[in-house]
Amino acid sequence: MIVPNYDNGKGLKGNYVMSGYIASDNKEEFFTPVGSCVFDLLQNIAWRYPSVRDIVTYMRKLNISGSGSGYSRPWEWSILSEETQENIYRLKNGGFWNEWGMVID
Repeated sequence: MIVPNYDNGKGLKGNYVMSGYIASDNKEEFFTPVGSCVFDLLQNIAWRYPSVRDIVTYMRKLNISGSGSGYSRPWEWSILSEETQENIYRLKNGGFWNEWGMVID
């Protein structure tokens, strides 16, 4: 995830690239591993077949895949190539179904 103007409140400020992981901590009564599996499969299919996206968006709003928490790590902006650093601001966050959707502007 690209995070321009990041400020963690502990003195770390500037442009960073974030990576992290999320572990499941599902406590909802309606959550099932099978439901999560079906959601993940449909979500991957929806990238190729846009006609499936509406149902996947609906399932995401229902939180079918459950919830989780995790940690992220900031990486210095310098890990990006000069070309990427120069052009990253041309990108816009086009929503979930945009391949650049993880870019925060």
